[in-house]
Amino acid sequence: MQTSQTVLIVGGLVRPLALKKIRRDLPEIVIDWIPTRKSDPSSYAFAAHLRREETRLVVILTGVMRHQHAHDLVSLARRYGKAVLHLYRSPNARRIRSALVAECGGVR
Repeated sequence: MQTSQTVLIVGGLVRPLALKKIRRDLPEIVIDWIPTRKSDPSSYAFAAHLRREETRLVVILTGVMRHQHAHDLVSLARRYGKAVLHLYRSPNARRIRSALVAECGGVR
């Protein structure tokens, strides 16, 4: 049985309209957006999400999170073998799809 692909978006506050648009544009992918402002300042709180087999890509929204937080997330993603995409402040469905194709062999 094939597991679904999950993209983990990390940074800022969840913007419901942006999340709805990305989910509409990428219906074959599970999108999880984890806010950083209300979370523990330690990025290690996200390790459980990164360890999941179905997580294929971590999208780090720079400009809306601490630099150290982003640095720690990149280290964790490398540890768990996940691809990383840096986007400035806002997720973009086209860039997410391109990163999945380039880094993970495509969108299933």
